[in-house]
Amino acid sequence: MKFMPARLHRMRFVNRLPWVLWPLLGMLGFLGILSTNPELSIAAVLLLLWCFLLLWRTGEPPILLFALLFQWAQAVTKVIHADLLGEPVQTLSAYGGNVKLATWLSMSALATLAFGMWLALLKAPPANPELAEEQARLFSVKRLWLLYLVSLPVSLLILNMAWAIPGGTQAALALSNVRWAIFFSLAYVSLLKGQALHLLLAAMAIEFMLGIGGYFADFKTVFFVTIIAFVAARRRLTMTQIGVVAGLVSVLFLLSLVWTAIKIDYRDYLNAGQQAQVVTRGYFERTEKLIDMVSALEAEDMKAAVGAMAERIAYVDFFGLVTNSVPRRIAHEEGALWGEALAHIFMPRLFFPDKPALPSDSDLTRLYTGLYVSGEEVGTSISIGYVAESYIDFGQYGMHVPILMLGFLWGLIYRFFVFRKKIPSFISYGLSVVVLLETYKFETAATKLLGSVLTAFLVAYILQRYFIRPLMRRLLVRRSRGFYQPR
Repeated sequence: MKFMPARLHRMRFVNRLPWVLWPLLGMLGFLGILSTNPELSIAAVLLLLWCFLLLWRTGEPPILLFALLFQWAQAVTKVIHADLLGEPVQTLSAYGGNVKLATWLSMSALATLAFGMWLALLKAPPANPELAEEQARLFSVKRLWLLYLVSLPVSLLILNMAWAIPGGTQAALALSNVRWAIFFSLAYVSLLKGQALHLLLAAMAIEFMLGIGGYFADFKTVFFVTIIAFVAARRRLTMTQIGVVAGLVSVLFLLSLVWTAIKIDYRDYLNAGQQAQVVTRGYFERTEKLIDMVSALEAEDMKAAVGAMAERIAYVDFFGLVTNSVPRRIAHEEGALWGEALAHIFMPRLFFPDKPALPSDSDLTRLYTGLYVSGEEVGTSISIGYVAESYIDFGQYGMHVPILMLGFLWGLIYRFFVFRKKIPSFISYGLSVVVLLETYKFETAATKLLGSVLTAFLVAYILQRYFIRPLMRRLLVRRSRGFYQPR
């Protein structure tokens, strides 16, 4: 069966939003006017509108929009918390930094990041959901499920070996994450066809159970990828679909709240009192302990967890301290931090084994904030984030230049995969999600952010270039030499 080529139209300067978003944004704007911090609250709503107008693309995986929305939450959670308490946002500064200025700068940085992504997509063709749907309907959900089952132990094996590969750790981590592209494909085809949803739920349960047993309880990823696949598989955004997404987000919020309430005691149990991020208990032993701790939670524990989680999500306190220190105590670095990041990335340790190690994220945080934070001595690393690093390098105005370029790069990577001509659309979508998933972390240092994404890009490119086409025919419901036509 042959598909007609997609019609190419120039992208609109702004995208047409689903009508259901307008009343939601209007309600948030009205509440912002009545809040304790009206300027910041209204600006936060306008930033939401800006991100949707630039990056909402019907029928495509909203990975770029997702990355911005999560960072938006990290930038404005302190404002929302202050509004709920009826206090000025500055009163919630955890360490005495200028969190109000840090919030303004963070929001302006995200607006610039969104603009950079939009520039990269300006002349990109619109989505062709009909083509993507017709392609996906030719693939077997059961075969994708079997492929996922095969990829899972391989991924876990590579992940366990990653830290033992000198110079190849990042590549190994990127390769282990390829299973999320397979999971995305399974979710997309299953949701679009409405078939074998029990297999998708089983895959979600497996990923959730694997996630909750670790030191960091990484159960969020399976929710993130499922939500992105759900939105991509729908041609129109309706109130029902918003309700489904809101339900998934609510479940994730509740699970995160429970984790926040128990994680300190649970981690002490996992590492058996060692000052390190290690797990000394078996899976079933620690799962049983986890269930016992969750069962013992009371209302007061959950109430305390709300404030703790709000503080954990918000990531402007360190930036607030940085604005106090730079340039008053420490001069702007004039590009030194970004220069070190680029040099480190383009000199891979695999080819430059004598390359000096970068300073610890915690060491940089201590230097530019004047605050003592835990570091390598206890097996952790705490960063001030790539936005704060950009401010340290170039100041309040110049910081937007590298962030604009970063957004443009993310947009180019998205465009490279989503509009590939020789593989089915939903597989391209899955690769874009895997490569760009790490971009949602506002707190990540520039070196780690760029390094992880570019390494994932190279791994995904090699896979789609040499391995995906031979594999596709084994996943078809019925084999056909002409099952797709390049766009």
